[in-house]
Amino acid sequence: MELILKEDIENLGFKDDLVKVKNGYGRNFLIPNGLAMLATESNKKVLAEKIKQSQNKQKKAVEEAQKIVKKLEKLELKIAAKALEGDKLFGSITAAEISKELAENGLEIEKKYIQLTSNIKKIGTYNVNVRLHREVKFDMTFEVVGVADDGAAMEKFKAQDCTAWTGDMSNMVAQQYAVSQDSDVTFPMDIMPELLSKEPLGAATRDNDDDWNDVVQWVWFGMLTAEEMNITSGNYASADLDDTATGRLLNNNLGLGTETNPLPATWMQNVLQHVGNYQEAYDNSFCDGTSNGERGNSLSGCLVDRAGTMNAPYWEDGLQYAPPMR
Repeated sequence: MELILKEDIENLGFKDDLVKVKNGYGRNFLIPNGLAMLATESNKKVLAEKIKQSQNKQKKAVEEAQKIVKKLEKLELKIAAKALEGDKLFGSITAAEISKELAENGLEIEKKYIQLTSNIKKIGTYNVNVRLHREVKFDMTFEVVGVADDGAAMEKFKAQDCTAWTGDMSNMVAQQYAVSQDSDVTFPMDIMPELLSKEPLGAATRDNDDDWNDVVQWVWFGMLTAEEMNITSGNYASADLDDTATGRLLNNNLGLGTETNPLPATWMQNVLQHVGNYQEAYDNSFCDGTSNGERGNSLSGCLVDRAGTMNAPYWEDGLQYAPPMR
């Protein structure tokens, strides 16, 4: 049956395209879901008039698509992927991964516009069809480079055998710093501003060790609570332990540790002595290390900004929250 698409459909066509599909696919999926309509003579006439009126917009869209083609022509895309023995990949390369790699190179192309001609499960050179407009398509060539693990992937990046590295932001900052210390690496590196995904990270401990999990969890809660209470590595020693809230934070075991090896009541003081509160630890890890840890400070020189992100404490509209210390 012949239909007129009302939306862009992956591997089928663009909005307003005339397409032929199987009757069941059209009547049971595309039409009921508002994705297409029957290509009747009257609908075709309406479509023709609509296309005529939008010709100027279409011309501009074609020009923009052609600009992207010129960038793709200059791009030498290499994608690093974990490989098993030989040339087989651990998993496969999908349109979504190609889209992410293109984004790392400053080209925002949705995965639905990237058409794979075959499953990519081996190391090698491949072609994909990139549909930028109904009148503009580009046959892009890229290379899949096999690596054994993250360390091997980074070595490929340093040798410029691949053009981009992806990961969570803290890992990206750590890797950028590590690579910048290598005197053999002379090319510039930038962490792109685009977020490809959002997965909040948290501390994890091994199974079957609830006591250790509680320690890790409450150390984090304590660091966050200390910042909230303006208790820092510089002033904890002079804090008023007779104050109920302060005493619970700085002089309370909270039942942590084991029966035979409990934490001392001053465990949180030890944390503050060595790493400070949450703000101080964040500042020393990602910023210029000049913060005194007091609540409300603006961190400076940050490779990964805390303000306005999920890493900010809840009183600064972030996600970081600690329950009462009790």
